Amino acid sequence: MKKKGIRIFGTILLFGLMFFAGRGIAAIRENDGVAVDTVSIQQQAENWGLGFGAEGTQPTGNATADELKQYNAYYVGNPDEKVIYLTFDCG
Repeated sequence: MKKKGIRIFGTILLFGLMFFAGRGIAAIRENDGVAVDTVSIQQQAENWGLGFGAEGTQPTGNATADELKQYNAYYVGNPDEKVIYLTFDCG
């Protein structure tokens, strides 16, 4: 009976150590050792927007299509092609 109690205690201790080690690793990887200025990120994110002109014309934005290409993001295409873009927002 005593061996069974020691075995159960050892198993609980092992799982506890694994849990806290995992949480510690996750905390380290979350920041990757780099401080993040969240205010700066929020201000940058709030500066994006589209303006819609007359019907049938392309929208205007405060980021050019060339600036967005580095992110594989587009809000305008070839004005001579008739294409419908379907987008999804997880927000």
